[in-house]
Amino acid sequence: MINSKYKAYIYAAYVSALVTLVGLGYTSYHASVEAEQNIKEVLYTHQVLADMEQLHSLVKDAQRAQRGYLLTQDTVYLAQFLEADQQVQGTMVTLFAFTKAQTHQQQRMAILNHAVDEIFQYWHTTLTLSLNQQHNAALHLVKEGKGYQMASGIEKQILDFQLYEKAMLQKLLYEYQNSRKVKRQLELGGGVFSVLMLGFTFLVLRKLLNHELCLSASLASIKTLVQYFR
Repeated sequence: MINSKYKAYIYAAYVSALVTLVGLGYTSYHASVEAEQNIKEVLYTHQVLADMEQLHSLVKDAQRAQRGYLLTQDTVYLAQFLEADQQVQGTMVTLFAFTKAQTHQQQRMAILNHAVDEIFQYWHTTLTLSLNQQHNAALHLVKEGKGYQMASGIEKQILDFQLYEKAMLQKLLYEYQNSRKVKRQLELGGGVFSVLMLGFTFLVLRKLLNHELCLSASLASIKTLVQYFR
């Protein structure tokens, strides 16, 4: 019959190993979910940075096309301006969608969207004046420098937006790497602990088996002596 002390040892080792394995399973699952979410956020951030860079490029394209038309009256520049205007609107919609979970960036997007609408209205005004044979009035508006000031303001807003997103990207990458490191450490520690518990259980069982063998041998010897003296 198994000694109660050995029973307690075996039970403790079994429970410890079981709890460790369950904990490792939960930790691994939780870490995997966090890693998946982290990767999604990293991809979103990369997309936001790419779209913001595209917005910056489109605003510059629109500005060059506006100036090109006012200087040359070539309708090719007018077509380029209208195309850039349309693409800007689409890019802004995409940026609003990608940053909807970030209240701070949504506020920035609202301010940036207002600034972009304002400068395009200004450019449309100059182009409309030129198309209506009021070319000198259009040039006068350009010389006032309002468009340059608005464009500089938009460029600064875009730069600030990008800096914030890049900082967020670095944070997300750090959290992802740290999460993987912690997961590896937990898995290694849990694995070592489980092996130790299994080894301990094996030693206890071996000792118990040796004890049972010795006991069986003793009983056999006693039985032999009893039969001898009968």
